[in-house]
Amino acid sequence: DAWRVQLICLLVSAFLIQGKGNISVYRTEDMPSYETRYTELQVDHFSFTTSDTFQLRYLVNDTFFTKDGSPIFMYTGNEGDIWTFANNTGLLMEMAPRFGAMVVFAEHRYYGQSLPYGEDSFKDPAHIGYLTSAQALADFAVLITQLKGTIPGAENSPVFAFGGSYGGMLAAWIRMKYPHLVAGSLASAASIFQYPGITDCEAYSHVATRTFRRSGVEDCTESIRGSWDVIQDMGKKEAGRQQLTAIFHLCEPLMANDMKTLVNWLYNLFMNYALLDYPYPTDFLGPLP
Repeated sequence: DAWRVQLICLLVSAFLIQGKGNISVYRTEDMPSYETRYTELQVDHFSFTTSDTFQLRYLVNDTFFTKDGSPIFMYTGNEGDIWTFANNTGLLMEMAPRFGAMVVFAEHRYYGQSLPYGEDSFKDPAHIGYLTSAQALADFAVLITQLKGTIPGAENSPVFAFGGSYGGMLAAWIRMKYPHLVAGSLASAASIFQYPGITDCEAYSHVATRTFRRSGVEDCTESIRGSWDVIQDMGKKEAGRQQLTAIFHLCEPLMANDMKTLVNWLYNLFMNYALLDYPYPTDFLGPLP
């Protein structure tokens, strides 16, 4: 309970400071190094249909770990190479010295180097069928058990899960599903309620629109909204598609049946810009100032 109260107080303070734009953020070159480790896990945790195993990659930094029950901060990796998240998530390492914490970044199965069947992992449903959130949560649960059972001084260490976006959903779910293993979690941007019938399906679109409206650029949202009809009209003619090919520096000439893909790509681009509207430069999903 004492760990939980201290951690919650520190997190609240961090968010209040962040709102004022003064919170420090580790950049890649400033971060203490991580040790890359692997552990052997079951491909299927829930049945006896296969005994296949695979190597799950995870990163560890125990620079500040003082043992004797000090906490473990664990990032529940989401859809990508785990180094991408380690290099763009400084909060865990910022808090580690104060709490004497060990920091762990666990990779999500089927991403990065944690491929259950190597190059055949995405071959067919029989191979990719084990790519589920439930299996990933079980991976992390087993990893936590292994860490506490093998690292000296970690047996009584409370584990706190961290994650953002889908990783935030995993951080929330692992606390709910495995409360005997995880003492608490920080689930950032975790859309655990964004399902039809619970949350407006356009909720994130509204958030993105507000982000551009607050950017300070006059008529920004109206310009974006009006661009869709212009793009669609240009796509109806070959000359217009040639212009779009040049404007967006496409690798191949745009064809009529490519228009839906182009619009979806632009839609996702605007959504990502809203997502990555950080008060500092980032290269998380692409180089942004």
